[in-house]
Amino acid sequence: MIFYQSHYSAEKMTLVVLSNEPLSQLETWVSEKFTAVPKREMTVSVAKYSHMFAPDFLPATLEMVPEKDLHQLVFSFPVPQSKSLLINKPYDYLAHLLGHENQGSLISILKNLGWAEALNAGIALPSRDDALFQIRIQLTPLGVKAKDQITSLLFYVIKEIEKQGIQSWRYDELRVMSENQFRYDEKLSPIDTVAYLAQNMQDFPVQEILRGRGRYAAFDEKQIAQCLSYLRADNMLVTLSSPQVTPLRITNLYSVPFLIKRDVAPILDIKNNVKQDFILPKHNPLLPAKLTVKSSSILHHSKPVDEAPSLIIEKDRTRIWYKQDQEFNQPKSAIHLHLLVPPDNMNPERSSLHYLFAESIKNQLNDTLYFAQLAGLELQLTAHARGIDISVFGFSNRQSLFLNYVIAALGKPTTSKSDFNRLKSELIRRWRNEEKALPYQVMINQLPSLFVRPQWSSSELASALELVDFDQFTQFSQQYLWDTKIEGLIHGNYLPQEAIKLSAIIEHGLQARQTGRKVSDSVMTIMADNQVKPWLYYHPLKHTDKLVALYIQAPSSTDSDAARMLLLRQILQPEFFHQLRTEKQMGYVVAAIPYPIKQIEGTLFLVQSPNYSELIIQQAVNQFLGDKTELVAKEFVIQKDSLIQKLQEAPRSFREQDERFWQALLHEDYSFDRRQRLIEVLKHLTPEELLQYYSQVFQNQNRRLWMATANINAHQNFQSFP
Repeated sequence: MIFYQSHYSAEKMTLVVLSNEPLSQLETWVSEKFTAVPKREMTVSVAKYSHMFAPDFLPATLEMVPEKDLHQLVFSFPVPQSKSLLINKPYDYLAHLLGHENQGSLISILKNLGWAEALNAGIALPSRDDALFQIRIQLTPLGVKAKDQITSLLFYVIKEIEKQGIQSWRYDELRVMSENQFRYDEKLSPIDTVAYLAQNMQDFPVQEILRGRGRYAAFDEKQIAQCLSYLRADNMLVTLSSPQVTPLRITNLYSVPFLIKRDVAPILDIKNNVKQDFILPKHNPLLPAKLTVKSSSILHHSKPVDEAPSLIIEKDRTRIWYKQDQEFNQPKSAIHLHLLVPPDNMNPERSSLHYLFAESIKNQLNDTLYFAQLAGLELQLTAHARGIDISVFGFSNRQSLFLNYVIAALGKPTTSKSDFNRLKSELIRRWRNEEKALPYQVMINQLPSLFVRPQWSSSELASALELVDFDQFTQFSQQYLWDTKIEGLIHGNYLPQEAIKLSAIIEHGLQARQTGRKVSDSVMTIMADNQVKPWLYYHPLKHTDKLVALYIQAPSSTDSDAARMLLLRQILQPEFFHQLRTEKQMGYVVAAIPYPIKQIEGTLFLVQSPNYSELIIQQAVNQFLGDKTELVAKEFVIQKDSLIQKLQEAPRSFREQDERFWQALLHEDYSFDRRQRLIEVLKHLTPEELLQYYSQVFQNQNRRLWMATANINAHQNFQSFP
């Protein structure tokens, strides 16, 4: 109460209410509910406000040993904050110049030297009057040893920005793209909308509440130069996180090994050849020239626009679907491609090459990717065991040009031996670090590799990639597009003839050579109804917490099975959490989550506990599912109606609609009506049928997969996972 009275006052607080009710009604409700909040006429004393660092603490160096195998160097500069800075965004401008990734940028030089993998810059920990401006660099092990040279290179770049980097045209590019993003931004959820606006009311004048956080109001060269002046060696905390650190102390909380030095490394001179490599960002070729929404009135025929995508190319190895958006009216489009590659004796080693190939293509496209991001274009290039998925999302005006860059890189991969070694090491380290995540995260990631072939775990892929050499990878890359099979979707602000032209570009660029090899289907393991014992997957971890997970798989991919699985999970979820988390306090991670694999629905019950053994957790989960027939019968009507309502919800944005279409294709729902089919099943489902399904699927103790961080098979009650 003392804290409330000291710090809470009506004139210091903001409120946003969002509703479909009339404004007069909202005003009445707000007056009734919030008039009682007192106005204390409080002022914030500058003397009482604590700054980021104590006087005379900086410059300083903090070094610490992380739990995971990662190497990070962070430069933190305390900087002032004000409302004019928030509106003009000088720090965002500086972050752009320091964090850009084109040829000649700071990060490209560091990558070429073999010292770094990634870099980002920007404001962190903003408070009332100050914040930190940070440059975060993901280092290689070699980069840890070169941290002093990296520091010197950073300050050389800062001086170059001071000399020639503060240009109005660069600011204008950021301003134009920010205005485009604001005008055509995706709608936020109601809760995110009110939270966003309430925060903006604290920081911006009334006329800027909606767009203030994304607006570049005015280019102010002096203001930018002043903000740049805070990035000095005597105003800096350098933080190094690496297993290579030799600590002197241990923190009281979390037992982190660390050391602190009350100085930073001296700024050294930079070699001339490195200086010559640095280049400030050039004009962005992917900025959209004109943003227009292509409506159906432009079409030269009167055929109505289909509600779902339709095939525009159907060949033996290429199927591309198309849907023009006529609902959200945005100048945006999405292009999705699912590439499948013939297996050729698929094994962990060959599968790991898919992931390394994807990383190499993103590395090859690095310059283009940064320009694309600034221009409102996103690329997702994701590897899987049998190929890669490519998604390009954003403004359609320059999207085809960007896609051409991506296709060209895939068709002519160029990875140097030094890049190969760096990307390979980075990928192996990332996979190894997955084993050091929280137990429930580790266990969740194991499921696909247990049920699908070809599919392998991160540890299997890491071990396999260790054996791959540069020549093997080069041959794999050069032949990657041989005999590919493509499933694609073009959706959004494209006319039919434009989509057909794009499809031809895709087909020509990604199917360069056919040798007659066939793409085989993946194989899904389905639990049998007549299993003698439940399966047990034992996965020991070094974490002190214990974890047990139970996976219950639907018997088939039919709509009937899927609807029943969805409804039972919705009924059981809150009660599972209430009993095992709230009442029994088994652990701080207790959940029943959806986990479909391919086209088959499933539910994963998991408990992570610092106090209970795996055997006790397993018994508690087993007991919970022992008899919930009364709960299922009681909640049947209300939960069924709730689930139907969820399935009937229309997409709220173009992105959400696009995601639904693409997921439908990936799950072979070529009629795009799975939601409606599930609704029809639910409408005709009776309590007796659901109880029968509960008995046959959820209570069948032999048709289960248990996952645990310890071997709970002391009495031979389980069979090892095949």
